[in-house]
Amino acid sequence: MRFRRSDCDSIQQLKDIVNNSSTANEAVRYPTWRWRDWKTFLSTSFKAIPGIRKYQYFRFDSSKPGTVVAKKATDHPEVEFFIMTHRELHSAEPCLINPAGLSENRMKYLYRTVRPFVRPCYQDITCPTPTD
Repeated sequence: MRFRRSDCDSIQQLKDIVNNSSTANEAVRYPTWRWRDWKTFLSTSFKAIPGIRKYQYFRFDSSKPGTVVAKKATDHPEVEFFIMTHRELHSAEPCLINPAGLSENRMKYLYRTVRPFVRPCYQDITCPTPTD
């Protein structure tokens, strides 16, 4: 078991360090996040609530799909909004957004400032030489 100090140069090494730190510890890695274009997807099916920032309380009812009931304060009357643009909601999913990756400036920064602290055998994996 490791208690005090460990060198860690990759996510896999971090997982191993956590697993070996105690008999009860088990690292659970979250899968790679998949971003979706929710703004475009929702804007085709829903309308914005006018003055939404004035409202503090929102209520939804499964018997009234597409209807939002909002109140500005607990002692104010409820206002009902129908926010769907169509009566039917399509079941498709929004498009995936592929990450752009690191910019050239960011790669140069990591190479200059982080790479010196990474053990030599892992430098090319963690902070590769930027391409010109």
